[in-house]
Amino acid sequence: MKKILLPVLFLLLSAVVMMAQTADQYVKTGLAHYDKKSYAEAITNFSAAINLDPNAMHSWYNRGQSYFYKGNYDAAITDYTQALKLKPDFVDCYFQRGLAYSRKKNYDASIADYSQALKLAPADAQLYHNRGLVYYEKNMYDQAMADYNEAIRLDPKYLKAFLNRGNVHFKRKNYDLAIADYTQAGILDPNLVEARYNLGQANYFSQNYDAAILHYTEVLRMAPNRPDAYMQRGLSYQKKREYDTAIADYTQGLKLAPQNTDLLHNRGNTYSDKGLWDLALADFSEALRLKPESAKTLLARGNVNFKRKSYDLAIADYSQALKFDPAYYDAWDNRGVTYTAKAQYDLAIADFTQAIKLLPKNFKGYKDRSIAYYNQKNYDLSLADLNECIRLDPKTAHNYAMRAEVYEKKDQKVLAIADYKTAYKLDPNNAFAKTGLARLGATP
Repeated sequence: MKKILLPVLFLLLSAVVMMAQTADQYVKTGLAHYDKKSYAEAITNFSAAINLDPNAMHSWYNRGQSYFYKGNYDAAITDYTQALKLKPDFVDCYFQRGLAYSRKKNYDASIADYSQALKLAPADAQLYHNRGLVYYEKNMYDQAMADYNEAIRLDPKYLKAFLNRGNVHFKRKNYDLAIADYTQAGILDPNLVEARYNLGQANYFSQNYDAAILHYTEVLRMAPNRPDAYMQRGLSYQKKREYDTAIADYTQGLKLAPQNTDLLHNRGNTYSDKGLWDLALADFSEALRLKPESAKTLLARGNVNFKRKSYDLAIADYSQALKFDPAYYDAWDNRGVTYTAKAQYDLAIADFTQAIKLLPKNFKGYKDRSIAYYNQKNYDLSLADLNECIRLDPKTAHNYAMRAEVYEKKDQKVLAIADYKTAYKLDPNNAFAKTGLARLGATP
């Protein structure tokens, strides 16, 4: 009986060896395809290896990687999970599954995986950095900052950590700190275009337009086909009132991206600043042809129509803007101003009232509504709005001059003189204050 069993046992062992070699060969072939980014073929081979040896952790992991780079994150997560069942302390697998969860915007699961990996590898700077990225996406800026800080402590030359910590500072409007981090990222890699671009952005929002222009110019030297850099440099020139240069940048950007509605919108605004109404309207109309639901461009075109005294066209644009964005304060207020210009005061008051509901701490709505009430000779309501306007904005001379006129209409000469004097004190060049005081026989 022993003579019969021995050959059988030998054959079984030989079969196991042959099976292992075959699974190993599938893995090698799969890796070769993976290295060539032929992920479908890689998946086929890793699947064959798994069928032959379902306990081979790396086959599950490698197939997960292939699914990940094909963009099939659900399948990748399934394979990473199986790999972790076979090897629960596999740090790289937690990292990759965390990355897959973040791509699916399942941020809590992603954070959990990065946190578990950090328990196993607490000195891994990349894990801190990637968890910081997820916290940033969840608007958890304190946690993101803490993770970026730790990543940088562990690796003082971690370029991406400086860049992304700068993004947190930027989001918090701590522009000086953002500039410091972006600068350090640029030192670590002088060819990093994003560091230069972000420096431009941080300087732009710091209102340091000259510095912003220098950085955007460097971006365009390094990457001349970036329409966003032309747009941002154009915005910087526009802020400096260098309108022709701004228009040149927007035009160059449009050569690269002719359907970029932001470029059209901004060039239209610059034409408007120059009083070139026809060109402004052409750009706004083209932007709206491409993106008809853009409330900001409808508002901008409405403003040009208002300046041209095409009030009905302006109202139509403001109304369309409100259709797409019912909470658009400027559209309500500007439509109210237009109704006032048309002497349709009840409609104007209704719009200003809606604007005030949206932003009750914005003095402009009260100021504009007071004018409509004044024109209706409803001086008590006009006065009430001006009182609130001055409470919210006590340092603007014209507010007091307007209230003084209302007091005059109410025959409250002493109060009118007091307001004209306040207006004159705040702005000695205020013509309304000078005229009012002279009319009432008073001196500043």
